[in-house]
Amino acid sequence: MNMLADQAYYARRAAKARTLATAAADPGVKKIHLQMAARYDDLAGQSALHLVSQTV
Repeated sequence: MNMLADQAYYARRAAKARTLATAAADPGVKKIHLQMAARYDDLAGQSALHLVSQTV
């Protein structure tokens, strides 16, 4: 998978995790999904930085 595809993948996963958090009735489950979303956002950001560093 290339960096651009990685970034898009992680962004989609983050969005899905936030959707699941919104739908979760259990506060513990909601918290876990939000933590997962934050981690996917971090990974998407790292992929973007890596992509930029390769083009400079």
